[in-house]
Amino acid sequence: ALANFLYQQARYPEAIAEFDWLLKHRMAEDYLVFKAWSLYHLGKLIESMECFNQAWNMNPMKYAEAMTWICKRATEMKTWDERAIDKFTEQMIANGKARPVLIDPVFEEKPSEPKPELIRP
Repeated sequence: ALANFLYQQARYPEAIAEFDWLLKHRMAEDYLVFKAWSLYHLGKLIESMECFNQAWNMNPMKYAEAMTWICKRATEMKTWDERAIDKFTEQMIANGKARPVLIDPVFEEKPSEPKPELIRP
């Protein structure tokens, strides 16, 4: 009851501590789901997904809910190229260089290039 109260009050670190205590004494998938939601609200997406995965492994009836949340969390995570651009930008700033302007070559407009004409045989 205290863990759910803390969760509802958005006191997520305290709620996680209570859910951890409950999980040590009685492993239940509902505690794991609430812990996963708390971790999500703290921005800990990987740990949140691990809790959802563990919950549905304990109770296959929770599969749909767990997979929905896992997929939602996965879409909120940065992709490898977004992380690479962030790392590159951090390194440029740390070295005292100007922030680079990155251009996507696929969507970059090139008005100076002539459009190919349709050739008929």
